Amino acid sequence: MTQYILGNEYTIDWPLGTDEEGSCPPGEPALSEGLQAEICEWAATFNDGYMPDSGWQTKSAAVAHRHQADRLVSLIAGELGPGDTIILRYWETLYVER
Repeated sequence: MTQYILGNEYTIDWPLGTDEEGSCPPGEPALSEGLQAEICEWAATFNDGYMPDSGWQTKSAAVAHRHQADRLVSLIAGELGPGDTIILRYWETLYVER
């Protein structure tokens, strides 16, 4: 039984890990290719769009990214093996007020 964590960090392309082992290697846990691509796209959106000092450039970008995170957690949970779980560790909530 493994509890996986979905959470972004700067420059990380595969944002899955565990508290025990840290970052998982790409492709771990075993997920469908389509879901792996979506996870990588979500991480790239963070790496390209979340500025360390100001966060997201718009509130709508912040909301969309969080919505996608929640969606990914649900999809990952559906593909994990028996007894494995997934949690979201989401901290990237800052955005520029306009």
